[in-house]
Amino acid sequence: MNRGRPLAWLAALASVVGLLAACGNESDTDANPAGQVQVDRAEPDSDLPDSPFGRLLSWSAPTADRVWAVTTAEKTCASCAALWSYAPGSTRGWKRVHTFAEPAEAGQDDGYGPFPPVSATSLVMAPDGLHGWFRWDTDGILATEDGGRSWRHLPSPQDPDERATGEIAVHEDHLYLVLLAQCESDECPNTVWRTGLDASDWTEVTPEGSEGIFELSASDAGLWAEDVGTGAVHTTRDGQSWERTPTRRIGELCLPADGTADVLVAACQTSDQGEPGGEVEVSEDRGRTWRTIHTTPRNVEAVVAGPKGHFLVLAGGQGVLISDGTTSKVPSTGGLHEWSGRFIDEQTIYLGGPRGLFATRDGGRTWDNLISKKRVG
Repeated sequence: MNRGRPLAWLAALASVVGLLAACGNESDTDANPAGQVQVDRAEPDSDLPDSPFGRLLSWSAPTADRVWAVTTAEKTCASCAALWSYAPGSTRGWKRVHTFAEPAEAGQDDGYGPFPPVSATSLVMAPDGLHGWFRWDTDGILATEDGGRSWRHLPSPQDPDERATGEIAVHEDHLYLVLLAQCESDECPNTVWRTGLDASDWTEVTPEGSEGIFELSASDAGLWAEDVGTGAVHTTRDGQSWERTPTRRIGELCLPADGTADVLVAACQTSDQGEPGGEVEVSEDRGRTWRTIHTTPRNVEAVVAGPKGHFLVLAGGQGVLISDGTTSKVPSTGGLHEWSGRFIDEQTIYLGGPRGLFATRDGGRTWDNLISKKRVG
């Protein structure tokens, strides 16, 4: 799973809405109602340059032999974005697959120029290498069925004439969506939906008694979600039933961050009066008992759980790898909201941020920046 979103006390959930104009082409939005599904056509391979340009915005590594990345795209279109595909270990290098449309409103400008409103986990590719989804904070969710060459707007499961907006995750052969509520009242919380990879038939699988799901992540062990006011919920049954983590340990300053079949991990803020300080705690009995595995004078901002005894932790902007009780630094990726990581297994780990997309195949002893081709460690 790609994880590493900043925790609830550090970031608000962005609202997701749209892609309106093709980069370098005239907009056709006047000819289409706002809710109507549109198709962003595939680009001829001959028109796509083969060297990455710009800042890494999002990435997805569904398998060990294929990595996908979204970067800023063109010097002449600062708020466009490009999709790239790469096979680690091959001599071919990065292949540019698609250029996404320029949004109607450019994203924030952090000194490097405006870039699209894309988060670290906006891109989700399925293991088959064909199906994928991309969240634009200005236009909802896009879907591809041909490996990223062409994209269409994903219809909402509640209204096919509207665009789906919210969190997405893939587990086994299903796509899961946390559909954002269209009102701000407690009477209409976010809902969870499941469909096949072709997104043709949706089923609501919202946990019973949910007060509002606002985080969603998938691993080989199942699907995890964070429920407002009640902590973490977990399913291994395609959302048909959910197991709720006891909430007595999960409090205002200690929130569930990730989970696998073996462990639930929580990020805790330990200091008071605004001073930094944090801990990473794990539970191997679904939240009944907890133990501390990492203490830091910095605030813990994100945690990714890997195979048993392995974790990636971001604290105060510095990442560390915890392997069977041993802690080591990982490459600095820059950014906070853009940080994310994924374990393929104990030896193969991916870590991404604005400064690059890093991979290790020796358990963290050395790291390769897949963008710049430089080795760290």
